[in-house]
Amino acid sequence: MNVENKFSQFNSFENLDIDSLIDKEKELIEYLILTEYKNGLSITSIRKNFGISQYKIKNTFKKYNISFRPSGTKPIDNDLSPQIIESYNNGESGEQIGKRLGIHPSTICRTLKKV
Repeated sequence: MNVENKFSQFNSFENLDIDSLIDKEKELIEYLILTEYKNGLSITSIRKNFGISQYKIKNTFKKYNISFRPSGTKPIDNDLSPQIIESYNNGESGEQIGKRLGIHPSTICRTLKKV
């Protein structure tokens, strides 16, 4: 087979199922949205990271029956608490720790108060 035939087969969209690819992409984006939220990212941060509307995020939550956290709260992974405490004891401010870990400083403060 010559190069021209190979190239024309490569560029042929006849065998490509575009609808299926689009569905898979949507599922992947939904999975990433839910994973980011589960990992503690706020809806606003997710919206900015993915360049999508808050409406799209809320519809994704409804689709998978996910309830919203109360506004302004973010769960702290138990593995992070010792790291937060150690960083604070080493002189880092709550704002510095929060910036480095992607957690709001008030959440850092609440975590430190629990200790």
